[in-house]
Amino acid sequence: MNVVNVNLRDLGVAFPAAEIGVVVSSPLLKLTSEPFKNTAGTVTARIAEIQGTLRIAVSCPHKQAKTHFTIFPECSIPGPLGIRAVEEILASAEWPNGTVVIGGIDALRRDEYIEIVSDGTTAHDATINNADNIAADEWINCAVTWVKTASGELRRWVQPKLTRAWPEVDLSYTRMYQGNGVFHFEAKFDNDAPCSFFSLICFDWIGSKDSVRVWRRVLREINAEQVKRAANAALSWIFVLQHNESPCHQTFMAEASALFTDVNEAPSVSRQNCCLVLANTAGCEDQGVAAKFGFNSIVYSRAAMFMKGANPPTYSNAGSKLRKTNALAQCADLVFRENGACTHSFSQRVPNFIVPDTSGRTLPIENASVHPRPEQAPNPRAPGAPVPASIKWLNDFLDSDIGLERNHQNHTLQQDAQRAHNRNKEDLRGLTGDRAYSCIASSTCVSKEKSVDEWGTPQIEGAVAASLTLNILRVAFPDAQIPPGPGHAFVEVANQPVDVIAVRGTTHVDCIAHAQNQIDASNKYLLVISRDQDNMPWNARFGKFTQGKTKISGAPKFTDVNARTVIISQQELLVAYSHSADADGLRRSLDSLVS
Repeated sequence: MNVVNVNLRDLGVAFPAAEIGVVVSSPLLKLTSEPFKNTAGTVTARIAEIQGTLRIAVSCPHKQAKTHFTIFPECSIPGPLGIRAVEEILASAEWPNGTVVIGGIDALRRDEYIEIVSDGTTAHDATINNADNIAADEWINCAVTWVKTASGELRRWVQPKLTRAWPEVDLSYTRMYQGNGVFHFEAKFDNDAPCSFFSLICFDWIGSKDSVRVWRRVLREINAEQVKRAANAALSWIFVLQHNESPCHQTFMAEASALFTDVNEAPSVSRQNCCLVLANTAGCEDQGVAAKFGFNSIVYSRAAMFMKGANPPTYSNAGSKLRKTNALAQCADLVFRENGACTHSFSQRVPNFIVPDTSGRTLPIENASVHPRPEQAPNPRAPGAPVPASIKWLNDFLDSDIGLERNHQNHTLQQDAQRAHNRNKEDLRGLTGDRAYSCIASSTCVSKEKSVDEWGTPQIEGAVAASLTLNILRVAFPDAQIPPGPGHAFVEVANQPVDVIAVRGTTHVDCIAHAQNQIDASNKYLLVISRDQDNMPWNARFGKFTQGKTKISGAPKFTDVNARTVIISQQELLVAYSHSADADGLRRSLDSLVS
């Protein structure tokens, strides 16, 4: 296998030593069975998405002077049409010099490939992209690396995929050509320190050449060249372009870990400050939870001296939990939370030059934002801005569509409940990050986990309890509001203004104490809708432990929360709903419960 070193230093390409701007496209692909091309009906939309991603890159939402790397995953650029669409923008005056674009091209016919590599823009190398080696019945999966030099000249390097994944082996009537080389790009930082990068296409990351993993072969070739030069290579980035339905597969993750932990491999290739960028296609058309694909991520060595935030916007430090594997436990694993179709933009901190003391404490990623597809309006999970962890979590939960209408489909209030549920979802999706956090955190007293990425069953159960409560309240009281401050609802019950909190916990006593801690001093009643682990009704004799009440009697006279707390169980709330024939009857039942 050949590794061709490309000197970008002489082309004036230099990256900032502090932070670089990065944009990564994550589209949802629809490919033909074989060869794997974007289906005819999706090409126009794909090109529009490519153009949209490049416009995002030009606008620099990451707040760097320019986007230094723009990445399109495997197969996401539809053939020659897509290549021309990319180059039209890259050749324009608006696209900045000294930048790199790396994109995965879908299946090219031999004649299409020959046309591309024969173009004078392509840096031809017979060991990497020689079309003479391609049979007439083979198609080519390749990556193109575009560099706009310091002088504004646009150049490109074409690199065929080296190894075949099983779908590329298990073909009925076509063959995928296998390349035999990798381009290794050598550049520098603006402080003249060396840096370099290369890219691989999906299965190449775990595939082998002559029984050796491809990435190891690449490092060994680079290492041999450095030995000749009596030098060390500073590997700064590896880009893996994926269309991978199992991005967290144990084998894939194990190789990522080995890159940083196998110190005896290619010792003249320094990678303790390397950034492994795993860029994958999306798992669903709109933002949300996806069972496959997604998991765009950045992996660092543990030697990189970055700090961790508890709830960083847009990306997560809890890779092991999200991936459901500890394979990257020896690395710093940053996973972008959004797995639906979108574009990610972020500023990546270069680890090489971090000051090793308190003054140099920094996060690995800043200004990470999520952008919708061109035809999609901004939304809470793709607002064209950073996405707080709580907003992502709450909106994903709301997609599960938990509501009374699912369990009470024959109830006379079913349509009212559906309307209330839809209204609640709309209002909850509009919450700010801090309110989304408090809405969920206040609904459970079982777990006090601060990191949203560590939330699990207690928070889900609490969110279900809060959702059911809001649905019932809005059937009975259409004017009920989700407040801007603490609590789940503000409503008038028995002619009195009431703050409402729904809490799920082990015991009612725990739930009530938790609810009282959530609300600031107020002259309103606090109505606690409590659900214990057995879903038992509230017993008034528990009041001696909580100083709570079961009835509203006139206006509250004290700001003391004990004196104004009114308690009912969620079971009582559900019984009132199930026994009511209409909204007026439900409102009367709820009034009688607390007055």
